[in-house]
Amino acid sequence: MKQGAERQDKDWLFKFLATFFLGIPLLLGVMGLVGLWCHNDGNPRAISSQLMMWVLSPLWITLLGLSGFFRSSRQAWGILGGLSLFVWAVFFLLRGFCL
Repeated sequence: MKQGAERQDKDWLFKFLATFFLGIPLLLGVMGLVGLWCHNDGNPRAISSQLMMWVLSPLWITLLGLSGFFRSSRQAWGILGGLSLFVWAVFFLLRGFCL
């Protein structure tokens, strides 16, 4: 077995924590954008509201599973934090135009 094949990622916990704490704000922002796109009125019994509510958990679990693909925890915190800020900025910008 090659020496590089046994390399263990010592940064996995911090990558996971970055995805754990920044994944939810990112996905909530994405759900907000989808809600604006679908003209969701916030009625919890509407089909679009149910879809957005139930699709959040599988997406978050998928994002948690993909957290190991970041090269470092600093990259994970930076990318996920930057994406969260970008998504929420776009959401508030579009919400201002849609109202």
